Amino acid sequence: MMLTVILPSLNVVQYIKQSLDSVINQSYKELDIICVDAGSTDGTLDIINEYAKIDSRIRIINCPEKSYGKQVNMAMDIAIGKYVAIVDTDDFISIDMYYNLIKIAEMYNLDYIKGNYVEYYQFEDDRVYQHKKSIISEMQLYNNVINPKEYPQLHCQDCYLWSGIYNLEFLKKNRIVFNITSGAAFQDVGFFHQVTYYAERVMFIESYGYYYRIARVGNSISSPNGLRYMLQEYNRLINQELIPKKDTIQWESIYKKMILSFIAECDKKAIYSEFETDAIRPYLEDAIKLMKECINNSFIKEDAFDGKYWNKVYLLLDNPKKFAYYQTKKANSIKRLMDICKKHIVESVNEGRIAVFGCGIRGKRLEEFLMKNGININEFIDNNVQKIGNVIDGINVISLKEEKSKNVLYLIAVKNYEEDIEEQLVNEGIKKEKIYILDSYFWE
Repeated sequence: MMLTVILPSLNVVQYIKQSLDSVINQSYKELDIICVDAGSTDGTLDIINEYAKIDSRIRIINCPEKSYGKQVNMAMDIAIGKYVAIVDTDDFISIDMYYNLIKIAEMYNLDYIKGNYVEYYQFEDDRVYQHKKSIISEMQLYNNVINPKEYPQLHCQDCYLWSGIYNLEFLKKNRIVFNITSGAAFQDVGFFHQVTYYAERVMFIESYGYYYRIARVGNSISSPNGLRYMLQEYNRLINQELIPKKDTIQWESIYKKMILSFIAECDKKAIYSEFETDAIRPYLEDAIKLMKECINNSFIKEDAFDGKYWNKVYLLLDNPKKFAYYQTKKANSIKRLMDICKKHIVESVNEGRIAVFGCGIRGKRLEEFLMKNGININEFIDNNVQKIGNVIDGINVISLKEEKSKNVLYLIAVKNYEEDIEEQLVNEGIKKEKIYILDSYFWE
C-alpha cells in the first residue's frame, strides 16, 4: 500500500461528502483511507458510515477526545501506507493530486513533498471565490530536491500540513507526532517545524491540488482560543526541546515564526477585543513574556523584521491596550470600505462597476480582500503603460482613458500619490463621491 489518507472530522456535515468524494475518486487508487471522527453530532459520522459501505478502502475510528492531534496520531498508529497524507474534512483535493505527489516522491526518494494550494470560499448565492496560493516565496526552490536545513526560512513559510504527503518511516524514525490537546487549532505547528528540521530530502512542486476552505463558520482557527492554542504549541516545542536548542540558526527562524503567529492571532477581533478579560489576558501575558525573552536574549536579530513590523511587535509588548486601539481603527476602516462598496452595488442596479486604481502590491492585496468578501472587481486601472494590458487574477489592467462605464467606484490603492490620483480622476469629470482613498489603518 502506497498511501494512507487521514481524514479527521468533527461536525462537518455540510462539507464531508465533497471531501470524501475528492479522496475516493483519486486517479491514484492504491489508498488506505482512515476516517477519524471525534464525536460528531450533526450527521457527519452517518455519512462516513454510508461511504464505508460502498468503498472497502475506508476504515473508521472513533476518537474519544475532541482533539485534532489525537485523531491524527490514532490514524498514523495504524497507517499501512508508505506515505501518509491529511485532508481536513471541510476541504477537498483535485483528482490527480496524490498521483502527482507519489510519482515524484518515489522517483526522488523524498521524506516529504508538497504542492501549492487554492483558497476556496463558496458564498450563500453559490458564487465561488478561488485564489491560487504558493506555499514558499523563493521560486528557485520549486521542483528541486532540497535539504530544508539549508533554508531555515522555510520555518516561516512552509506551514501547510495538508498540501503534501510524508514518508511514514521518516516520521516514525524521528518520532514526529502531533500534540494531543483539546480543540483543533494549530496542533500541526510542532509537526511542521519538526518535519522541516529533520527532513533531508524534500521537494516543492508548483501544482495546485489542495482546496483550502477559508472563512468557514465554526472554523477553529478563527476561535478566540487561538492565542492559547498557538502558545501551547510553541511551549511544547521549546520546553520539550523537540528541535535541538544548539541549532541556533534554525531556532532563529522558528522564533520568528512564533512572533509572526502570536501577532497574527492578536490581530483578530475575537482576541484583541478581549485582551483585558480573564479568557485572554493570561495567555496574552505569557505570549508577551515569551516574545520579550526572545528579543532580550538575542534569539531574534534586529533584521528579522522590517522596521514597520518591529514597531507593531514592540507596541504589543509595551502597550497591549494601544495595540487593541489601532486594531479597532483598522476594523472600522475595513467596515467603511465594505459599506461604501455595498452601497455602490445596491444603488447601481445596472452597470455598477468597481475599479481598483493601482495594480501593484497594494492593488492586488485590495483585490484579494474584496473578492474574499464577495465584492467583485471589474478592472484594475494604472498609469504605468508597461502594466496596461496585463491580466491579474483574471482581471484586466486598463488605462483610465479605456474606462467607458459612467458608473464606476474608484478605489485608490497606491502609496504616497493618493491625492495626485484623486486629482487626476476629478479632472476627468469623475465625482468625488465615486472616489475612495483607503486610510492608513487598512494597510496596517
